[in-house]
Amino acid sequence: MIASQEDQDVLAVYFRPVSTVAYILSLGVVQEYRRVGIASLLLDSLIRQLTTPEAVHCKALFLHVLTSNSSAIRFYENRNFKLQAFLPYYYAINGQFRDGFSYVLYINGGHPPWGPTDYIKYGLGVLGRLDPCSWPSRLLHNARSVVPSIFTSLARGTMALGK
Repeated sequence: MIASQEDQDVLAVYFRPVSTVAYILSLGVVQEYRRVGIASLLLDSLIRQLTTPEAVHCKALFLHVLTSNSSAIRFYENRNFKLQAFLPYYYAINGQFRDGFSYVLYINGGHPPWGPTDYIKYGLGVLGRLDPCSWPSRLLHNARSVVPSIFTSLARGTMALGK
């Protein structure tokens, strides 16, 4: 369950009762060991663990980052994390308030809450998968199976016409 108010929109509502989310509290590498793949190994290991069959109920991995931490933002965006929210005055560092972002990576079929445009895109996608050219042949096929039964019923006198 996501406790903080600003993180309530990480998952679609219907996931909440049965799903979990993972949170990266901190991921840092000492300056002299940066840019050699240590953070990538750590993150990849976590994601591998969260996408096993045992962790199928985990639908998202999320984190917070300072808006001024461009290297961390680039790192997470390059690994398919998506900006979820801007969090004004989220951090208090040395008595000063700083803005933050929350980022989320959806896993195991998780996705964010849908807005009106998502429903429209979904509906259009469904309509796009329908093949209107096949409708006449479907109607003809159905008519071929229904029409003989109508004539059979009429011939037997079992179909009430206008009564």
